[in-house]
Amino acid sequence: METTRFSLLARVRDPDNSRAWSEFDRIYRPILFRFVLARGVRPGDAEDIVQRCMLTVAQRIGRFAYDPRRGRFRSWLAKLAESRVRDFLRSARHVPAVGEQLDRLPAPDPSPETTFERIWEEEHLRYCLEELRSELDATSYEAFRDYALLERPAAEVCRDFGLQPAQLYKLKWRVTRAIAEKMKDLGC
Repeated sequence: METTRFSLLARVRDPDNSRAWSEFDRIYRPILFRFVLARGVRPGDAEDIVQRCMLTVAQRIGRFAYDPRRGRFRSWLAKLAESRVRDFLRSARHVPAVGEQLDRLPAPDPSPETTFERIWEEEHLRYCLEELRSELDATSYEAFRDYALLERPAAEVCRDFGLQPAQLYKLKWRVTRAIAEKMKDLGC
């Protein structure tokens, strides 16, 4: 199954669909940025690389046709980003910082593919949480965040938010289900 929401990819084929491009940017720019940083690029240079990736997507998305035999959008995006990082690291624009050569020694870091997959999942989850935050009242979101994300003890969260344990558990179940649905909608 394609793991990127096909409808979003179809909508960004229209360069004038600013709403689709805004959503695409909110989802994929943080993934690309974190991936480029994880590959050892400084933040300022990472922003430039990400912008080049987004430009390439904008230039090529008009010819996009989903074909599961050819692979997933996520794989294509990962290869695009890795290619842009390698181009940058080979270019004259990249001047290693003092001591950076030592940082470039082989490390037991995961492969670029593994790194991209981890960031992909984390950033999609972050996006879903942001979307849910706007759908929940502030107290419910904060209680969920404290209990499920920050892993504060249930007794403390109940005390701080005036909830009974059953209410907190139901809230966690309801929000977790909503997150799972949003992740599913995104193809994750």
